Amino acid sequence: MLGFQLDIKKKYELWSLVGLQPVRFSLLEFEHLTGLNCDYIEDLENPRCEVTKEMAAFWEMLGVDVDAGPTTENIIAAFGRCEEWSRDDSMRLGYLAIFTGFIEGRKYSTATRASLARLVMDLEKF
Repeated sequence: MLGFQLDIKKKYELWSLVGLQPVRFSLLEFEHLTGLNCDYIEDLENPRCEVTKEMAAFWEMLGVDVDAGPTTENIIAAFGRCEEWSRDDSMRLGYLAIFTGFIEGRKYSTATRASLARLVMDLEKF
């Protein structure tokens, strides 16, 4: 799908050629395939996410300052030491990897904004 993308103007859709047939892959299909919450978030540029003790502890395990966003490098390094983490923290790390690597798709060494990365703390909502 990624190799045969069509150039389109819609922001939240991906169109690809499969044979001669154009196929749409939208945010809705992404939500159904991944199970991630793709609902609209009010004020995504400045999401309100209070820094809790649980969040500070997770960021410390991740090896990132609570006010800094994690890079893909930070996340890959954390996968090497997460065997003893709780199930919730392991899920947060996995969600963070999906968000940083695929949804935001930043460069390997570029940090994801902390305000967005913190959204993984609420597993149910994320």
